[in-house]
Amino acid sequence: MNSLTKGQASSIFAKVVETCAKKLYDPKLNGVDWRRIAETRREGILAAADEAEFEREFNDLIRELRVSHAGFYHERRPRAAGKMAISATLFKARDDGRDCWAFQDVHPGGAAFRAGIVPGDVLLRVGEIDIVPPELPLFPLGEAMPVEICRRDGSHVRVTVTIPKSKTKERPLIELQPVSFVKEGSVGWLKVCMFPGAIGIDVARDIDRAIESLNCEQLVIDLRGNTGGGIGCLRLMSYLTGSRVPVGYSVTRQRAE
Repeated sequence: MNSLTKGQASSIFAKVVETCAKKLYDPKLNGVDWRRIAETRREGILAAADEAEFEREFNDLIRELRVSHAGFYHERRPRAAGKMAISATLFKARDDGRDCWAFQDVHPGGAAFRAGIVPGDVLLRVGEIDIVPPELPLFPLGEAMPVEICRRDGSHVRVTVTIPKSKTKERPLIELQPVSFVKEGSVGWLKVCMFPGAIGIDVARDIDRAIESLNCEQLVIDLRGNTGGGIGCLRLMSYLTGSRVPVGYSVTRQRAE
């Protein structure tokens, strides 16, 4: 490994395994025997030839947790998956007889949206790297990346996706435009991409303003690709209960155990 000794790598491995075991909410780790799986992957991770391979091996292990919003990256060049970096989700598809990633949700206001990417576009290449399943693309935060896509009509287009910087070094997540809405006739369409904020006051107000502005007879609420977040989701849930029934829970990990 270029800059880590085996002792340092071993220390990092132990720290990550212990952190996941302690911090992940589900006491049963989603039914995964995390420590057993980690131990079976330990030697392969520690034998990584360089830092890039070390990252890849660790991220393969973390995927075994079956949770989102979890990854292992070097702080010198923070990266994130499409959902958090460019505000778009991908699904596995087939194109010309081969596996590929196609864009599913392209959230308004996000980096992919601003670059002109639309749902149904097929991702071919990020920078000079061909992207083929099961490998998911990672995007460096705070950089502009050339991305090659295939449109629905078969044409190949190269666009530049400008990925915003993370607001904090410790939490490399990008907050996208959480609420958008349109109205067609008497039907309103409300899309909520995430519920940012620990308390969620701002997104709750955005939802209130959107529903008031729509003033519609029928409302479609679109949560596809929603990245989750804080308790601002309770405001949306309250709209779905005619009598504004309080919604929520207060079960901590300690209480659940």
